[in-house]
Amino acid sequence: MRDSPRNICVNETHTEESRRTCRDRRTQVFTGWIIDAKPRNRGGITLLITDGRTRIETSLPAARFNLYLKPKLPALIPHLLNHPDLDPNTGMGGDGEGGVEEEWWMPPWYTEKTSVARLPFTSLEALSSLERRLTAEGAAEVYNTYPDRITQLFWSLNYPPTAKVECAGDGQLTPAENPSAEDYEQPGYSWAELRFYDWYGETLLYRGKSPMHFDLEVHTRDEHYTVRREELSALGAYARGVSGVDVLGYPKTYTQILVEAGLNPYRVPLTLDRRTPTSEGVREALIRLVEWSRISYTPLRLLAHASIGKPLTANEAHVAYERKWLITQTNTRLEDWKTIPQLVEHDRGGLLYRPKPGAHFNVVQLDFTSMYPTLIHKWNISPETVNNPHAQHTQSVPRTKHTVDTGRLGVVPEALSRLLTRRERLRQLAVELGDRALELRQQAVKWLLVASFGYLGFRNAKFGKIEAYECVTALARETVRRAVDAVEGAGYRVLHVMVDSVFIQRWDGAPIGEDELNTLIHTLEQATGLKLKVEAKYDWVVFSRNRHSTLASPQRYYGRLASGALKLKGLECVKRSCPQIIRDAQLEALSILGEARTPEEFAAALRHAQEAFKKHRGKIELACHPNAETPPHLFTFCVQGAKRAVRGGVEGYMWLLKGVEGYYPAEWGYMGIDREHYLKLLDAAWEQLDPQQPPQQFRGEGG
Repeated sequence: MRDSPRNICVNETHTEESRRTCRDRRTQVFTGWIIDAKPRNRGGITLLITDGRTRIETSLPAARFNLYLKPKLPALIPHLLNHPDLDPNTGMGGDGEGGVEEEWWMPPWYTEKTSVARLPFTSLEALSSLERRLTAEGAAEVYNTYPDRITQLFWSLNYPPTAKVECAGDGQLTPAENPSAEDYEQPGYSWAELRFYDWYGETLLYRGKSPMHFDLEVHTRDEHYTVRREELSALGAYARGVSGVDVLGYPKTYTQILVEAGLNPYRVPLTLDRRTPTSEGVREALIRLVEWSRISYTPLRLLAHASIGKPLTANEAHVAYERKWLITQTNTRLEDWKTIPQLVEHDRGGLLYRPKPGAHFNVVQLDFTSMYPTLIHKWNISPETVNNPHAQHTQSVPRTKHTVDTGRLGVVPEALSRLLTRRERLRQLAVELGDRALELRQQAVKWLLVASFGYLGFRNAKFGKIEAYECVTALARETVRRAVDAVEGAGYRVLHVMVDSVFIQRWDGAPIGEDELNTLIHTLEQATGLKLKVEAKYDWVVFSRNRHSTLASPQRYYGRLASGALKLKGLECVKRSCPQIIRDAQLEALSILGEARTPEEFAAALRHAQEAFKKHRGKIELACHPNAETPPHLFTFCVQGAKRAVRGGVEGYMWLLKGVEGYYPAEWGYMGIDREHYLKLLDAAWEQLDPQQPPQQFRGEGG
C-alpha cells in the first residue's frame, strides 16, 4: 500500500472554497503533474505533484532500486542477502521482481553474455553507501550505475517524472495521459522569473553590491502579472506570490538578496539559474526541460543544472537497458593506434569553404535535414559497431580505415532514430496546429540531435568513441562533395559550403524558380541519399572579408531574405561581448541595408549605412569630453570569466568597460573609456558589413 498524499497548500490567499478543497483532498482524486521525485529515508520515493495552485506529496514505498554486480568473493552474495534494506522477497534464481541472477551482454562489443546479480533495495541511500564500499574495497564489479537510480525507476514505472497523473486518496497513482504522446498537455506549473538591473544593464553576478532595480513576472492558474524596473526595496512586497510558485528562475548568486527580502527560494521545488543575458526565459526553459524529461525519464531537478549530455546519454542508456547491455562505470573503449598520415586524414571536421568576399544576389541556401544524426542512423554508427572484430557483415567508410558492423543495429542509431521520428512528428504538429509550444519542443529535440554528434566523439561519454566520430565527419565531407558536384553538374554556381549548408546561385544571377529549385533538390537527394530543405532564399547575401586574409570568414555572413527580414551570422551585433554602442551602429546600418533589394539599391544603401557609423564615431569621440552626453552604459559589454578585469577571474558573466588603464568591472562605476579601443571596434564592425568591393564591381554580376 502507498502512503496517503500529504497536502501542501502553497497559496496562502485561498478562498474558503479552495481551503475546503485542500481539507477534502484525502477523499478526492487529485489531478496534476509530477514536478519532483526524491528518495525517502525509510525507503521508496516521495513524489511531489502540482496542479499549478496546490501541491501534494505522495510516496511510493514499494519502489525498488537495483544494484547490479558481479562478485569477486564467493561469500559476498549470501552476505548481501541478509542486508536489512534489501527487498525481503529477494532470492537468487527466481523470475519475479525479487533479486535474480540475470544474463546480460558484456561491453565493449556486446557479443558475449555474462551472469550478474540484481539485488533490489528499498532504500536508495543504503544502496549508494553499499555501492561505494564495494567499489572502494574491490569486492565486486558494479554495473548500470548510469543514469541515476531515480531515472531508472521511472523507466520501470513506464511514465516520465513530468507526467500528468491522478492521485487517489489512498495514494494510488494512475497516468492521466499517454506517456509517449508528442502532443501532451504542457504541465501547468506555476512559475516566476526575476531579473536584476544596475545602471549598465542586467546583472548576473552578485559580489556584495546590490542591484538598483528588478523585473518580475509571475504566472499561476489564478493570475499573471509583470513588474518592470521596480526599486529593489520593493522586492519584499512580492514575497508571498513568488515563494509559492512551483518554478523560480533567477540568478542564483542573488539568493542572499531574495532571502533578505523574505523570498525563500528553498521552498520552491524547482529553481532555474539565469546565467547569461541571453538565457531563455522560464516559460521557454520549462518547455525544453519537460521535453527532455519525457524523452529521458530524468526528473526536472536533475536536468535543470546539467549539460545537454545528461538527457541525451540517458536516452541512449534506456535503449541499452532494454537490450540488457551492461553499462560500466568507466569507459573501456581506447582510441585505436594511427600513423601520422592517418591522423591527419581522419582527424578533420566538416567541409568548410572560404567564400570570395562580396555581395551576391538571388542566392538560395540549402540545408541537409538533420545531416549528422541521419548519417549515424543510416550507416549504423555506434561505439560497438565501428571496427568490431566480431562483426560478420561490415561496410567500409569512405576515405578512412574504419569499418561498420551492418549485421546489428547499434545503440546510438536506435536512440537517434526515436528522436528523429519524434522531431518530425512535432514539426508536423507545430505546422498543423500553429502551436508555439510544439515548435519549442521540436527545437529541444533538435538540440539533442545536434549534440549527439559531439558526444559521439567525447571519449568520456558512456556511448562515445573517437573512431565513430571520425566515421561521421568523413561521411559528411563525402556527402557534401557529392552535393557540390551535383550542383555544378546541374549548371549552378556554388558560392559557399558550411558543413551541412550549400549556398547556390545561377551563373547569370537571375532568381531560381520554384520548379527549378525543386528539381535541383531532387537531384541532390538522389546523389547524396539524404533529404534537403530550403533554409533560406536571399535577395542578397554578403560574405565579408576576414581582417587577416583576402578571403571571407567562413561562418560570418548577413543577408536579406526574400521575406524582407535579415539573417545575421557571426556579426558583432549578435555577440553578448559586443559593447552596446557598437551593436547600435551595426544594427542601424543593417536596417538601412535591409531596405535594398537590387544591386543598385544596395550600392546606395551601403553609402547611407556608412553615415550611420560616422554618427556613432562622433558619439565615441565626444564621450571623453567633460560634458559628454553619451550614456556610459553604451560602452559596457558582458564577458565570461572577466580575467582581464578581475584577478583570477570570476565564475560567471560580468559587465566590463575598457578604460585607458585597462578593463574594469562596471559595478565599480563609470571611470571613463579608452576612446581608441572603441574606435577600433567600430572600424572592425564596419569591415564586417563592407563587401570590400566598389559598387561598380559587383553591380549586376550576381556575385
